[in-house]
Amino acid sequence: MMGNMIERVVEAREAKEAIDIGRLVFGTSVQLLSNTIFSIDILHPNSNEMKELHLLNANIMLLVGKPNLGDYFPFLKPFDLQGIRREIKVSYDRLHELVDDMIDRHMKNRSLGLDHRHGDLLDVLLDFTEMEGAEGLTRMDVKLLIVDFFIAGTEPITTTVEWAMAELLQNPTIYSKTKQELEHKIPLGRTVQEQDLPRLPYLMAVIKETMRLHMTAPFLLPHRAEQDVEICGYTIPKNTRVLVNAWSISKDPLYWDAPTIFKPERFMNSDITDFRSKDLSFMPFGAGRRICAGMNLAVRMESLIFATLVQKFDWKLPNGIAMGEKFGITLKKAEPLIAMPV
Repeated sequence: MMGNMIERVVEAREAKEAIDIGRLVFGTSVQLLSNTIFSIDILHPNSNEMKELHLLNANIMLLVGKPNLGDYFPFLKPFDLQGIRREIKVSYDRLHELVDDMIDRHMKNRSLGLDHRHGDLLDVLLDFTEMEGAEGLTRMDVKLLIVDFFIAGTEPITTTVEWAMAELLQNPTIYSKTKQELEHKIPLGRTVQEQDLPRLPYLMAVIKETMRLHMTAPFLLPHRAEQDVEICGYTIPKNTRVLVNAWSISKDPLYWDAPTIFKPERFMNSDITDFRSKDLSFMPFGAGRRICAGMNLAVRMESLIFATLVQKFDWKLPNGIAMGEKFGITLKKAEPLIAMPV
């Protein structure tokens, strides 16, 4: 998959064309996930369908994060006064069509016998549909799981890599240090691979600092109080929905020196050695028992995509750069990062 991404960038470089970094990363992450789930590339990277999928994902993330009157006044929920439910249904229905098609193909292959099984994630999930009792899954269960994988597994990765590239391109010293580490640690002529990541501490520090400064999920998914509880003198009544403001915590000067400055060095020789939120001032994937189940896969994918883009190419900004934020369930760049490979 990295080879396909490199080819697309080389084509743009030879044509002297600028690239939408977010769209490039999104296409690569979709390919990686589709090979894991379906054993094939479901869409061509430059196809109109891939562009449509990118827009569908972005629309879902924006609508899910949009304040909804029905959440604050439950008696209004059936009326859908803001049209959020109607809008988001269009995007979900289109994603369901795509997943339904892939499930039908797998079911057809499975009917031909064991030799036609792919042994991928979808095959494993379909095995559970043949089980009875509490462990069994329905086709709808499988479809909803896969739709969640695509939404949760592509948008955060795309957002993190786009922010990381944006920060590097406006911080030449940090860009140079990241590039030099890759040149020193990776043999000449070889593309960076997953097993190389533990030997790239500065690059991983750049990823961590990106996640701190540009928190992908600014408000961790809502939790509900199971009983009345008192926290720091405040009473939280039973059944209250609680949002954790991870965005604010990651910029709190009580925990971070110069919190608004992009400074990967803060994670070098730091007590924060991974993404598991043992230190609650850094919670990019949540914390505790509800920590993101896809954390390990997400970190590997975004780190590998980011490392490949930095290692293989130099970049310039044809039209400058804007660092504004657009709020949704994820915190995207307000303006897409457009860069030219040179």
